[in-house]
Amino acid sequence: MAGDQLVVAGPTVVAGYPWFGDWSRDTCTSYEGLLLETGRIDEGRMLLERAAASISEGMLANTADTGGTEYDTVVGTLWFLHAIDRHVARTGDVDLAATLAPALRAIVKHHLAGARFGIRVDDDGLLTWGVPGFSPLGHPRAAPREPSDPEGLFRSALTWMDARVDGVPVTGRHGKPVEVNALWVNGLAAIAGLLGRAGADASEVEALLDTARASFSRRFPCPDGVGLFDVVDIPADAAPAGSGGNDASLRPNQLLAVSLPHAPLDPASPAARAAVAACGPLLTSLGLRSLTPGSPGCTGRHRGGPERDRAYHQGTVWPWLVGPCVDAAARVGVDTDGALAGLEAHLAEWGLGSVSETADGDPPHAATGCPFQAWSVAEVLRARRSLFP
Repeated sequence: MAGDQLVVAGPTVVAGYPWFGDWSRDTCTSYEGLLLETGRIDEGRMLLERAAASISEGMLANTADTGGTEYDTVVGTLWFLHAIDRHVARTGDVDLAATLAPALRAIVKHHLAGARFGIRVDDDGLLTWGVPGFSPLGHPRAAPREPSDPEGLFRSALTWMDARVDGVPVTGRHGKPVEVNALWVNGLAAIAGLLGRAGADASEVEALLDTARASFSRRFPCPDGVGLFDVVDIPADAAPAGSGGNDASLRPNQLLAVSLPHAPLDPASPAARAAVAACGPLLTSLGLRSLTPGSPGCTGRHRGGPERDRAYHQGTVWPWLVGPCVDAAARVGVDTDGALAGLEAHLAEWGLGSVSETADGDPPHAATGCPFQAWSVAEVLRARRSLFP
């Protein structure tokens, strides 16, 4: 019933009531739970075709909520690839794969050549963004520029951790974020498979996939074996002193390196098991904290004015992350019993019958944000169907 309220005429998805409209990143992240798990196959195909029509220079339009079409996300296009892959895998709709094949090739082409905001494929096959010298200027959404950042790249926040205060990203994550590259590997595998099912040549994509997968396995595991880096190859102008260009902050993003259908890490590998184990301190009754307690900048309460935005991805709990958590845990053989108990109780305590956007990182994890949030509902529904088919 909560999903019914979020899928609206178009068809499209309302990202969250009462504050958000149609955001493609949120729609594609929610696609499997809200459209496929609820049997909206025909509506889903229409949504995917309409989304594909918005692709410009290899990027999916993110939103028009602000009055103009914006492309300010590095992950929206990658979640779109995931959504198409899941749709075709579930329905056998090879015709959709053939119809969207030109768009799939364009995505790879433009990410190789360099897209907005310095988004591009590096020599190691991994996806990077925010690197000075590679941002096409004059695009919509160009951020204010400063002498030390002439292209305005470091004032952009394009991952799902996109909060900014006074125009400055709270969690910039420039370089090669772990979930972006998990989605990139997953997306390349999806494209290769979809092109193959459509009878098209996928050899170039498969070669890029092999390079990216090998680089991911080499670059992201922390040397001490306690999980994955959150970001690697941070540009020198944005890297904290003494970081060596890598950010080892404990965040839940690394779960996607195990949970996705074409995840870059083998579930049987030590790195996959370490990533799941490392995220244990992030787990709460309502989802996962966005930063481990005790870390610099971690905030346990998501309340107030500007401090609310600073806390958004700095310790605040996000229910949607329970989906990747359940998938990753199941893949490495970790018990998931009771994983959804707190969220099921939550249905009666905030937005009645629905799942909130966020919650306080500190107990008792009081709900915050939108009372009715698309990706929260979608991932709880999807995880429940996974646990109780």
